[in-house]
Amino acid sequence: MVSRIQFLPDLLRNTRAFPEGFFDLVREPILQGCGIKAWASPESRLEHGLKPGFSVETFRELAGWSESDIESSWLRHYFDLPTRAYDYLLAHLPANTLILSFEMPPWLANLLDRQQIPYLDIRVSPLRFGRDLYIALRTNQSHLYPRLQPYVVSPEELRLEAGALAASVRMHQQRLEESGRYPLDLDNTLVYIGQAPYDASLLSPTHSSALRCTDFVDQLRQLAQGRRVLHKAHPFAPDFAKEEQRALAEITGQAVGICYQNAYQLLSCDHDVALVGISSGLLQEASWFGKQVHTLFRPVVPVTLADTPASAEDFLQVHFEDWLSPAFWHAVLTPENPAPRLSKLPALQHHHARQSLDQWWDYAKVMTWEKSLPIESFERTGGIMLRQRIEALEQGLLQNRSMVVDCDEGNEVYWPASASMRGKITIRGRGNRVIIDEQVDFDATIDITGDHNGIVLDRDVRLAGKIYVSGSGGMLRLGAGSTFTRVIIKCHEGKNILIGRDCMFSNEIELRTTDGHAIVDPDTGMRLNPAQDIIIGDHVWVGKGVTILKGGQIPGNTIVGADSLVNGIYTESQTLLAGTPARVIKEHVTWQRELKDSFSHAELEQWKQLSAPAEAASSPFVSDDWEQAKKLALEKFALQPQAFGRGQLYQGHEAWGLAGQRPTLARLQAYGLDPYLSPEHNVLDIGCNIGLIGMGLSPRINRYHGIDSNPALIEIAQILTAGRGIKNCEFQHCSFNDLMQTLPAPYDMVLSFAVHVWIGLPMAQYAAHLKTLLKPGGTLIIESNRLATNDQSFFSDIQVFLDHGYVLQKQGMLKDDGIIERGFCIFRRMP
Repeated sequence: MVSRIQFLPDLLRNTRAFPEGFFDLVREPILQGCGIKAWASPESRLEHGLKPGFSVETFRELAGWSESDIESSWLRHYFDLPTRAYDYLLAHLPANTLILSFEMPPWLANLLDRQQIPYLDIRVSPLRFGRDLYIALRTNQSHLYPRLQPYVVSPEELRLEAGALAASVRMHQQRLEESGRYPLDLDNTLVYIGQAPYDASLLSPTHSSALRCTDFVDQLRQLAQGRRVLHKAHPFAPDFAKEEQRALAEITGQAVGICYQNAYQLLSCDHDVALVGISSGLLQEASWFGKQVHTLFRPVVPVTLADTPASAEDFLQVHFEDWLSPAFWHAVLTPENPAPRLSKLPALQHHHARQSLDQWWDYAKVMTWEKSLPIESFERTGGIMLRQRIEALEQGLLQNRSMVVDCDEGNEVYWPASASMRGKITIRGRGNRVIIDEQVDFDATIDITGDHNGIVLDRDVRLAGKIYVSGSGGMLRLGAGSTFTRVIIKCHEGKNILIGRDCMFSNEIELRTTDGHAIVDPDTGMRLNPAQDIIIGDHVWVGKGVTILKGGQIPGNTIVGADSLVNGIYTESQTLLAGTPARVIKEHVTWQRELKDSFSHAELEQWKQLSAPAEAASSPFVSDDWEQAKKLALEKFALQPQAFGRGQLYQGHEAWGLAGQRPTLARLQAYGLDPYLSPEHNVLDIGCNIGLIGMGLSPRINRYHGIDSNPALIEIAQILTAGRGIKNCEFQHCSFNDLMQTLPAPYDMVLSFAVHVWIGLPMAQYAAHLKTLLKPGGTLIIESNRLATNDQSFFSDIQVFLDHGYVLQKQGMLKDDGIIERGFCIFRRMP
């Protein structure tokens, strides 16, 4: 029979608010239900029930607790204490006492078990998806379990709670997606659930320190195979989360992105997403939502269900409302006594426990994230007036030549102290970055709508005008020393605008990567005018009133006359372009900013001395995922560099900050593949290298299949694809002969870039093999190797393809690396 109750928390943990708050909540219910005073914690200002002379300071000293190193002391003595500390506590503990503890540490549980002293261990249940919190209870008194069973939450209730919450979250998510906001894409994803580094559930008696993801390398590598990996950080440990994210990238060999979804978005979605973690309570919740879960260690609060036998380690969970009632404590501790006059408080409102304890975890996001009621409440309690005042302040700042930044969370805007900033930057979306370098003179507005876009203004840029970016994954870069008097730049549909160093743009100039409206083939319903990148080289002078449309490409050291229209690819430097559309009207000319009669050769060449941007090392263009992927890819490349890469990657990407011998965007524009592409097309790339061509084509096709005989290149391609979040590109380590043995289904397009020489087949035989890989009407793009040396007969071999039923659509030349001159042909296979 219980006659004395003592609250006893973990005396070595320097956090008192939560345990003392729990004790306060049940002090009166215990008194009314059992007629027994529950004595306060010895750390409290209230009277405790331990024998006179007990001192928390003395106990801690005997335990080896150090005030100068509180956290380490707690971790060090979590499982066991010196005998002298145990003896001191026992000497001051009255007989026939029931101990109530909150999150009881193992050292205390083991002591009480050895001494056969009864206890109840109280915790918040890890299942937090119900309309209110549950309380988890564990005891060493077997006769108390039958008394607790009538109050235990049933599995049927848990399934109903999970189902109701999931339905609500899914409906809200669908509504957001239908409005074009916050799309969710978690298929084929493994999400690692992070925890705070000081979480007690990470402690193990066999480890001297808290467990980390690095203790489970083999399991994580196996689970990550074939899946994208994301990391969901604990909200109270952002710095530790970054360390853990880097460690996971090393373990899995891929870029690990940030999971921005809240816990119940993850659990409620219908996507193919699996969860893994060390011991997070979220993993226990996930099974009630039908999610695939991998717990690497063990739950710190193992919960058993109603009518299920409980072991000594199991917790039973009860409703907070019951736990707060006198009738509960009477039934559990003193059923032989008269029943309390008031069994419980009248029906409590939803979330009473959450509100009383102010502990919401991720459930707060279920209540508030993009929900109408909190938004409307803010609007009607001063939000409208506040917004009006902020807008008035912004207008005043703009009129006074100041800088205004209005960004959603999850974006980055940076400029150094040396930059002169006036204007406004507005960002709606997530993962966008605006990076402004030293000595930039900025007098403009930037408006970004979308995700993972990047804007970089290199050193000494002078910009006046307006920049509009929409879509996702686009990139705008203004090269060092370039000046823009008054321009409008529209970088839409995730495309890129890249402008080189020392360019001079006059006023009333507009650049746009899209026409703004679709031109459609009435027979097929297909759009005929897809968005395209704009690429402008170094030292280009663009005159007043020029319009540069999608696909425009201007080489370095060029002049564009006033009011011209640029809508094509121009390849010859030192020319003057003018007209609508622009054409070369003068050759062998250059330009200078100064006005004088003559210039020395050194003066004319001075613009070439401007330092080129450090693409592979500096500006974080798109996202942390991509930066990690680039870093990992370059590390892999450094371990096994390509002999033909001349000290750098063979393929590069101008907009993604990846330096390489052959620039992807320039190549795609030179080939002019857009007329031959369709969203339902499947593309094969023979000798894909690191796959940047496929990644560049991925938004415009259904599926890309790249093969290469070098496994190191395939690994890099997979890392980069994961870093970009591209899902329709597949990479395979195999030779051309291996591919032909598999008899793959025919493709809509086959790419063969500078590889037929290395495959070694006679051109006629190679042409015949390629025909079997193409659907009737499919497109073949074949590119030469070095025309001057090992592929001199490339153009004369065209007849071989014509003999095998191909129709020549286009042929051309390119010298994209500035060294090797190559030819290419585009064929269509006849039915």
